[in-house]
Amino acid sequence: MSSIHGSIGRESDAADQEIPDRKTAEAAKWLTDKKAGFDTPIFWLIASLLADFAALAVEREREAKDAAYTERDKLVCALSKLFPSALERHPESDTTWENDWRWIVFIDIPVREYLTYGDQRNGPGPHFKDEIKQVTWHIHDSELSMFDHLPRFTGRAWDGHTTPQKYLRLTSIRARDAERG
Repeated sequence: MSSIHGSIGRESDAADQEIPDRKTAEAAKWLTDKKAGFDTPIFWLIASLLADFAALAVEREREAKDAAYTERDKLVCALSKLFPSALERHPESDTTWENDWRWIVFIDIPVREYLTYGDQRNGPGPHFKDEIKQVTWHIHDSELSMFDHLPRFTGRAWDGHTTPQKYLRLTSIRARDAERG
């Protein structure tokens, strides 16, 4: 089974893969070093079983990562149906993203930002400001159909927000004015 999310052009994902790969390489070196002393059929049977087990463990980690991305994308899809959203394509010139990860979902969310004392401008409240802020996610080509409801190529551009800023914006979504009965 191939992984749809196993390889993303980001440094953190390379680091995620480094540990299983390093352990596999260390096990292979150990087996090679011990070959002369244990060149028996039972040794190679055990070595083969260990290699199969290691491959299965790596595949299970990839499947878990795939499931996490799919779950995240379902939430992003729901948000994109509630707030003004669009799909844009990441520039081909930026090689930090692989081709199957170049779609970006742009969502505009209403946020309420509470002002610090110095920003209150010497007057009575409100001591907050409501703004529209952008949040974005890259999605994999295999999940693009979840976003068929969105317009594409509308000219949206990333506003420079970081991942921590994105999630801070999400926690600051302004509650809709609703009648409470």
